[in-house]
Amino acid sequence: MPMNLFVRYGKSAYVYARALARLFRGLLFGRVRSEYIALLFVKNRLRKESLLISIFVTATCSLQCEHCIMGNLLGARRGYSLSLEELRAFILISERSGYVFEIMLTGGEPLLWNNLKDALRILRASRMCAGLSLFTNATTIEPLFDAETVSYLDTIKVSQYRHNSENVDMLIRRYPSKVQIFHGEDFYVNPRVAVTHAVPALCLNPELFYFDYHMYACPHSASIAYGSGSTMQLANPLAVGFLKGLERIKHEQQYEICAYCISNEKVRLQVEKVANKGNLLRGRG
Repeated sequence: MPMNLFVRYGKSAYVYARALARLFRGLLFGRVRSEYIALLFVKNRLRKESLLISIFVTATCSLQCEHCIMGNLLGARRGYSLSLEELRAFILISERSGYVFEIMLTGGEPLLWNNLKDALRILRASRMCAGLSLFTNATTIEPLFDAETVSYLDTIKVSQYRHNSENVDMLIRRYPSKVQIFHGEDFYVNPRVAVTHAVPALCLNPELFYFDYHMYACPHSASIAYGSGSTMQLANPLAVGFLKGLERIKHEQQYEICAYCISNEKVRLQVEKVANKGNLLRGRG
């Protein structure tokens, strides 16, 4: 006897059916590209009809955490800052491709990015932005005292340490519905060599990563490559259809990237977890 999915799964089945109908209608009329629909299935994001991405906005950071997974990228691209010109180009190409993203601003420290307020306003006004958040270490929170800046954000993700508890408490009191806390007292040690028996990876970070006119298949691959010396293709250049082939890239980077990555559950099981004692203030330089 054939199974009626709408009877068995109720509301969820209707949600997915409507999403599929809208996406394939977009595909039919050329507003959505096939690689985008494929990634929605792979990333289990069909119900939301949007992909999760991190945008690297600045290499400036107020901390110097010894085991920061982005440390190699921060060191290699010291002084990097995403320009509003590049951001507008990214938005334009994304809209021409029919892509929609839930966006998280990362770094470095996004609150030290000079373009933060203008960028949030531009992103929120675009057709490609389905959600907007940032990840901060909350060592400096002055930009979040601005009501307009905070109004553009759906979520403020905060790493909590011993030294920033006062700022974290202040953010929770001001924006209880927006703040999410992530404890940063302990770090997994970044391996210096590939970890054995770590592939195929069990990846804990499903988002894509935008940096310097390129979209990466993994949020940590650029930084890991700077540390390991890998020269393999990790990203697509910014052009219409830039998501095409990213799943192939992620599959091919298993041994050169995923075997070094602490967001791979198989790597975490084989490396040490240590107290994060490297929170030395760097300033804004």
